[in-house]
Amino acid sequence: MTTILNLDRGQVLGVVDGRDHKSVGDWLFARPLQWRLGVQVVAIDLSAAFRMWLPRIAVAVDHFHLVSLANQVVTEARQNLSQQVKGRRGRSIDMAWAHRMLLVRAGETLPDTAAHRLEAVFDADDATGKVQAVWKVKEQLRILLRTISLVEAAAAKDELRSSLRRQDGPRRTSSTARSAAGGRRLR
Repeated sequence: MTTILNLDRGQVLGVVDGRDHKSVGDWLFARPLQWRLGVQVVAIDLSAAFRMWLPRIAVAVDHFHLVSLANQVVTEARQNLSQQVKGRRGRSIDMAWAHRMLLVRAGETLPDTAAHRLEAVFDADDATGKVQAVWKVKEQLRILLRTISLVEAAAAKDELRSSLRRQDGPRRTSSTARSAAGGRRLR
């Protein structure tokens, strides 16, 4: 189910059965052309349905879904590292697996003891440095999302881009973070 809202007015415009591009497209094309041309920004949850039908509008993705995706990439990097280095899935005897929840937690909320454990995980169980690199990109993305002014956002976006250039993380991490760093609203 897709709910379509006018965020300026707080008004529900429509409810579409399904989340695919066909359902959303059918709903959009039932609206007059002038109405469709008046759409300026779409806030979505990473669904590509609106992008297909309204390709020239600005897209604003909510923070929750971006951070959730970044955390998923961190988890995949940890799992891939375990497969590459140990030839198996992580186990409770592996520091990265045992402390996996630290990797997806907000870095600034970690108490000192947890931050030290996370550093120990990187030292002991991250032979390639990729997990730490992906974690740093995720944290830089979170910093960008916390900004409250365009000046702060521009600086955070530049730092995120620099971080991506320095890191040799998985391609998916880079494209996810690059889409956040390249948003039209932060120029």
